[in-house]
Amino acid sequence: MINPRHIRYFIRQAINSVVRSPLVQLVAISTTTVSLTVMCVTLVLASNLDNLADRWSRGLGIICFIADDVPNKRLSDLADDISDWAEVETTTVYTKERAFEDLNSVLGDDRRLLVGLEKNVLPASLEIVLAQSFRTPTARQSLVLRLKQLSDIEIVEKVDFGSDMMSKMNRLREYLKLGGLAIALLVLSAVVFIITNTVRLTLYARKDEIEVMRLVGANGRFIRIPFYLEGAFQGAVGASVALLITRLGLSALPMAEFVSDIQSQPPKLQFIDSGTVFLVVVGAALIGILASHLATSRFLREND
Repeated sequence: MINPRHIRYFIRQAINSVVRSPLVQLVAISTTTVSLTVMCVTLVLASNLDNLADRWSRGLGIICFIADDVPNKRLSDLADDISDWAEVETTTVYTKERAFEDLNSVLGDDRRLLVGLEKNVLPASLEIVLAQSFRTPTARQSLVLRLKQLSDIEIVEKVDFGSDMMSKMNRLREYLKLGGLAIALLVLSAVVFIITNTVRLTLYARKDEIEVMRLVGANGRFIRIPFYLEGAFQGAVGASVALLITRLGLSALPMAEFVSDIQSQPPKLQFIDSGTVFLVVVGAALIGILASHLATSRFLREND
């Protein structure tokens, strides 16, 4: 049974192993950092592209153009009713007057083209934004059918739901997930390889010491634990440095200006959230433990 004295011994042995071989540790952590930086950059890229895709999909609202004889009060009541639907996040009413004012604002210096036109020349409309979980082509089609089944169906003249663009957005997200998964598997394999070989070097350097420990009755678990801590240290430090490099690189990335030009109010390029940061560090430490287990198991089998 492991007691506090054993824990102190394991930690001391792991620290001594790191201190005694700084060059080996530096090489292991550096190569691990490079590999994990690739994964962190992929995570940041996927997260920002996914956010951008979600932002674009939110902009692909369902537009219902309203017949000329529908009063504004009826239009407002209809918007309130639709807002209560589970699939709907928001509804926005565009009266004829508001539609004219928006067009006048968008035209800017060309607004003189509207001179002489009446403010009710444009049709009133409802803009419906779907809740995030319903932003799929199927859900949008279903909502369109539901709109057409309303008792006031005669007021819906045209529906524009951008299904082609939504399909492209969903395919983009699927490609991002598959690409990220492939890169993650490659990076994790590289980290396991690096830490496994680093621990094996340490094992062979301490071969005589380990033989003495086995002679005095130390079991395999007792021998392995300090190396588990060493592998966890290498993985966690490598992940932390990789995250720091990615964060600093993101803050200096000129791409932020490019994204700002895409939309009038775009989000800044975002670093991954704190929960993902924690998972990356802990995951890298666990991968380090796995690599250490593989190395020590093979070493102990070879020296039985």
